[in-house]
Amino acid sequence: MEKLKSIYKERKKEVVIGAAIVLEILIVVLTIWALGNMKTPSNEGKQPVVVVQNQKDDEDEMTDTDDKESLNNTDNGEKQDNQVNKDNQESQDAQGNKDNQESQDTQGNKDNQENQVAQGNEDKQESQDTQGDKDNQQNQNNANKNDSQNATGNEGEVDKPTTVTQHVDFLVEVESGRDPVVLQLTDPQIIDSGQERYAERLNSIQGAYWATDKIEERCYSYIRETIQGTKPDLILITGDIVYGEFDDNGTALQSFVKFMDSFGIPWAPVFGNHENESAKGVDWQCDQFEKAKYCLFKQRELTGNGNYTVGIMQGGELKRVFFMLDSNGCSAASSQSLANGHTVTTTGFGQDQIKWYTETAKKITSASPKTKLTFAFHIQLAVFKDAYVKYGFDNSTTKENPINIYEQANKGAQDFGYLGRVM
Repeated sequence: MEKLKSIYKERKKEVVIGAAIVLEILIVVLTIWALGNMKTPSNEGKQPVVVVQNQKDDEDEMTDTDDKESLNNTDNGEKQDNQVNKDNQESQDAQGNKDNQESQDTQGNKDNQENQVAQGNEDKQESQDTQGDKDNQQNQNNANKNDSQNATGNEGEVDKPTTVTQHVDFLVEVESGRDPVVLQLTDPQIIDSGQERYAERLNSIQGAYWATDKIEERCYSYIRETIQGTKPDLILITGDIVYGEFDDNGTALQSFVKFMDSFGIPWAPVFGNHENESAKGVDWQCDQFEKAKYCLFKQRELTGNGNYTVGIMQGGELKRVFFMLDSNGCSAASSQSLANGHTVTTTGFGQDQIKWYTETAKKITSASPKTKLTFAFHIQLAVFKDAYVKYGFDNSTTKENPINIYEQANKGAQDFGYLGRVM
């Protein structure tokens, strides 16, 4: 009988220790899963791309939107950490109670030794939980959006701010050893005939062509094919996303934002001269961009709407910065859009825009002389008209009779271009 009791006690000891080890492994696995679950799959065949939001000039004040996003990140992080700690503690307490009870029933003086083993496992687990909490918080601090996910959901190191990156609103990290791929799309000009504002604005053929259920076929399918074929690291959209007159309830823009986010690729839009027509107003439109998971957009209190920078980081170097600018010129802007005080109907950059991008460009090039600068906006500069004229492609300089290379008698097989208005 004594031999059986001895065997029973040894088996109990093995079970207790084994259960503690299993619990420890389970919690480690759950921690790894939780960290991994914060990220979405990378693009096929691509290395990590990480976006850091709102690296700012020292003199810039944080906007209300940034405050809210930072607060949401902190709240989400604290909730996640508290829940993990709570779950882990409950599991440890339950296991500890079970271990103590079993030890009291069967082991007598061996209780203290087994409790020490269990406590050691518990202390080790708490150390791991603490490190997990630190890792979670670090991930959240480096994340792009308020749900603590990075812009592509791919694993990779987030670039630490340096002197030059402090002057850039968003950074897109591209791994070394290849050329970054930046895709520019322009003028989707989505028309939803289901929101026709004025009777007979569209004839019956046009109404059927631009029907709500035709947007996928007429627009999205082409964009999808292009994105899937190029697999870009960054997508720039240079205006006229929606024809605002046909999006007074905003559903066309919301649909487009959801569509672009579905690719899991950072995308950066600027306004053209048609979005501002919507009765929803440009502030509402900006809010849709700023809330989107993968959209890079920042509303500054400058002439127009938007006006921000996106940088390409590679190998720790800032390779290029895109200045995303509003060239304004929406002559039919709605009263809701004009209400913010910096939406204008005239074409061209405001003096405050010019001052901002000039000073920012100087700071960037001073800190990083090799960094290239690119400007992305909707309406062409007058220099394009001058170039057309210089090379003989000038049938008119007016809006009513635009410069159109397609109409030129001496147009070459590879020549193309159309210029309806200039700044």
